[in-house]
Amino acid sequence: MECLKNLVKIKDTCDENQVGPFVQDWVNLPSSILAHIASVDELSGALLGESILNSAINQVQSDISSGFANGNSIKSGNVFSLVHNSTFTNSYIPNSGSYISNFYRSAFSKITINSITFKAQFEGAFILVLEDGIENKEFDMVAQANVPIIVPIEYSTRSKYVKIYAKDTTKNFALMSKNTACGSCSGRKFYMEFKGYQNGLITTTPIGFIPYAFIECDSDFIQCNAISNAMVKPLVGKAIAIKMGIIAYTRLLLSPRLNDSTVNINQEAVGQYLSDLENKYRETIFGSVQAYGHAQTKGVVDLISDSLKSLSNDDCIDCSSRIYTSAVAF
Repeated sequence: MECLKNLVKIKDTCDENQVGPFVQDWVNLPSSILAHIASVDELSGALLGESILNSAINQVQSDISSGFANGNSIKSGNVFSLVHNSTFTNSYIPNSGSYISNFYRSAFSKITINSITFKAQFEGAFILVLEDGIENKEFDMVAQANVPIIVPIEYSTRSKYVKIYAKDTTKNFALMSKNTACGSCSGRKFYMEFKGYQNGLITTTPIGFIPYAFIECDSDFIQCNAISNAMVKPLVGKAIAIKMGIIAYTRLLLSPRLNDSTVNINQEAVGQYLSDLENKYRETIFGSVQAYGHAQTKGVVDLISDSLKSLSNDDCIDCSSRIYTSAVAF
C-alpha cells in the first residue's frame, strides 16, 4: 500500500530539515548497528536501513491485510462483470467509440479493463485513447481491415466513466448490432452501462470497441482511507518502526560479520530486547486483552475494523462478496 510509505523515517539518514516520526522514536536502533551488519553488497548502513524499512512496511501490510481474512467485510477483486452478446456489423463510421459508466455504489470501486476488441475498416497502426476525466491513457494498436482484433491491455480507473476511441478521429470503426434479449434479467442488478461515443456526444449504441470490463473493489484504497484516521496513522507508523527493529536485531544475532557490534554483543540482552519488540508489535497490530491490572487495548486491525463500520452503506464493504454479471443492454 502506497500510504504506508513515509509514515516513519530513519533518523540518521534523513536530511537535517526533515521531521519525524522516526524509527528511533520507538526502537533503540543506532546507525552504528546498521553499519556493522551491512554486507559488502549492501554498501552502507544507510542503504541497508532503507532495505529493512521497506521489508518492515511489506510485512506490516501483510499482517494488516491478513487481519481482514477472518470475518471482515472488505470485498476484493471482481464484484461485477460486463458480459457481451453484441457483434460488429459491416457498417463503419469515423469519430466514434464506446462509453462505460460505473454505477456501483462505492467510493472505493474502480473500472478495470483487461482487453479491447475492435473492428476497423483500415489496415495499420493507430492510437487508442482511454479517457476518464482524470487523465488520458494511450495504447498503440494495429488494425486489420474488416477483421475483429482482440488486444490485451492493463487499465484501471477510479473514475465513474471511461471513453474509448481512436486518437485519429478520421479512422472508421464498425457499428455494433444489438444483443439478444435477456430473458433472465428480471430483478438483476446492473452496475455498468455500455453506450456509444460519437462526435463528442454519448449515444445509445457502442461503436468500434468492445472492452472486457469489470468493477473491482480496491481493498488497498479502503484500508488506506482507514489508516489516514488520526488514531490509526501513528499506530501504523509505530508498528513499522518496531518491525524494522525486529528485522535488524534478528539479523544482528545471526550476522557472520566480525566487528565491535557483532563480536561484543550480549546475546542474552539482545534476545530479551527482541522478545520485547515482538510482544509490542503484536499488541500494536492486534491489540491486547485485559491482564494484570492493564486495560484491554485495541490494535491497528481493530481500529480499522471499527472505521469500516461507519462505511456500512458502501457496496464494497459487506459481509458477503458476490460477483454479479449481466448481458450488455443498450
